[in-house]
Amino acid sequence: MSMDTTTFAARWSDGQTAGSYRALVRLGHALEIAPEGVTEPVRWSPHRTMASVPLWPSSAEVLLRSLDHPGQTIYVEDPGFAAALLKVAPHLAAGSKRWRDIRPGLTVTAAVALVTGAVLALDLSPAAYVASLLPKDIRTIAGQQVLQVFTQGQGYCEAPEGNAALQTLTQKLKSASNTDAEFTVAVVNWELVNAFALPGEQIVVTRGLIEKAQSGDEVAGVVAHEMGHGIELHPEAGMVRAIGIAAAAELVFTGSSGTVGTLGTQMLELSYSRSAEREADEHALRILKEARISPKPLAEFFDRLAKEFDEPEDGSDAYELFSTHPPSPERSKLAAEAATYDSEPAMTSADWAALKAVCAGQPTVEDAPPEPSQQPPLPPT
Repeated sequence: MSMDTTTFAARWSDGQTAGSYRALVRLGHALEIAPEGVTEPVRWSPHRTMASVPLWPSSAEVLLRSLDHPGQTIYVEDPGFAAALLKVAPHLAAGSKRWRDIRPGLTVTAAVALVTGAVLALDLSPAAYVASLLPKDIRTIAGQQVLQVFTQGQGYCEAPEGNAALQTLTQKLKSASNTDAEFTVAVVNWELVNAFALPGEQIVVTRGLIEKAQSGDEVAGVVAHEMGHGIELHPEAGMVRAIGIAAAAELVFTGSSGTVGTLGTQMLELSYSRSAEREADEHALRILKEARISPKPLAEFFDRLAKEFDEPEDGSDAYELFSTHPPSPERSKLAAEAATYDSEPAMTSADWAALKAVCAGQPTVEDAPPEPSQQPPLPPT
């Protein structure tokens, strides 16, 4: 299926497993869905397709289900999709008489009806709203599932002095966040230069990132950015998109954690939108200011590693700097132009030396975690 103006990237759930799969959706006489790894596309009738909430042409997120394929869902995050979809399925438009007539007869659970009703009433992002309802223990379990994938073959860097220094920094940033979030930060023995916010207020920093950082201030800026994602529940919203709104609503109302059992490899491929990155950056700058840590080193870190990423010294692509949320001139400029204020080093020189050596004595591990493509097999189509 070739890409054209009526083809959009999506996440497709088969309705039989907890996972979802990357897919392309082409709009025409039918909604033609081509999930990765499936030779024959799935076709939905536009007239038998329903949306989780009535759509406006400007709707940025769309969750669809088919009356002919119970359990299957499509999630699309594209500002142009809703307008294109309404041309072939006008009954999905907000205010449509057909929507009002059909909605009472939809076969949906009471939980999903309650969630989607609240989303519509409050004009919220479906994934973000459901993420805000997830119980803390469910979010923690989900984060632990992803951590298991990260640490397969890598393991944690466990030098006591280095971990103590990291925990001191984490506590300083947590206090400055002025939230109730209980962040935990761990270093994984992985050469990739990256950091990740996981569900349940858990953050992973890689050995490669610490090795490339030139000061504790740079690490502090990265961790503060990931805390921003956690405060906004961006990882949880990504989880909701991965498993589908219906499955997430079940977690909200039943508290069952079985659905999160296969999240690890799925969440490795998730990425954040520009608006999510901007929110995390704004939180980072606020946290750094409250902690009296200068944001300038964070801008320098972005600039330095972006240049190295463009022209790696060893000719490889090992330094996939923030592959899940690549830096941009706009983000670097935001940190560089932040208002100046009296600041102090994020860490003592002794703590910084200890953190730099947090992976000392552990074997170098170059293998990456399982590829996101290693998902459960798709059902026959």
